[in-house]
Order: sequence, then structure tokens, then C-alpha cells
Amino acid sequence: MEYLLYGICLLVPILMVVSGIFFVKSRPKKINAVIGYRTKMSMKNKDTWDFAHKYCGKLFLVIGVIAFILSAISVIVGIFLLHNGVVTVGKFCVILITAQLVLLIIIVLFTEKALRANFDNAGNRTK
Repeated sequence: MEYLLYGICLLVPILMVVSGIFFVKSRPKKINAVIGYRTKMSMKNKDTWDFAHKYCGKLFLVIGVIAFILSAISVIVGIFLLHNGVVTVGKFCVILITAQLVLLIIIVLFTEKALRANFDNAGNRTK
């Protein structure tokens, strides 16, 4: 059971890396409400959509790799907690996943900041 929890701890960074590769290489071609980086600003037009995916994809890729490495190290260290039982391992994983989710929020904040720096409120390029 504990090993399953550790595997779950690595899911967020793996999904970040996979999403990063997808967004950079072959982002969704059309603006849609199902797949992709979907915020009010990113969905203004095709230009904002493409910019947001390329920018966010790069962040996902870099931060995802870093998060995976740090999470893997944390999991290795956490294996030493196995003797403390599933509750301790669960708490450890909750802390790790919370930190990963904070990284996701930071990525969204940086992407939105970049969108606002490069586009006006109507979605027209300013630079």
C-alpha cells in the first residue's frame, strides 16, 4: 500500500512533463473548452491560445522535470519512513503533492502574467 502512495506522489510531475511536451510540440490547434490551457485570457483568440500553450508548455516541462527529480529524491528518503506505517507515509505524500500543486498554481500565475505583458485585454499583441 505504501509503495502505491509513493507512486501517486510521482504522478503530478510526470503529468507536468507529458503536458509540457504536448503543449510545446503539438498544442491543441483550435480553441476549445476541453483540452489545453484554458483561461479567459488564453481563449481570447488564436494568437493568445498559441502563446499561452507555448509559454505554459515550456514552464511545465522545466518545472515538471525539476519536480520529478525532487519528488523522486523525496520518495527515496520517504522509503525510510515505511516502518512508521501507512498513516505517516500518507501524510508525507500529502505534503509532497501539496507542494507540487503549488507549483502548478505558480505556473498558471506566470503564464497569465506573460499573457498580460504581451497582449491587451482584447487579445491584441502589445509587443
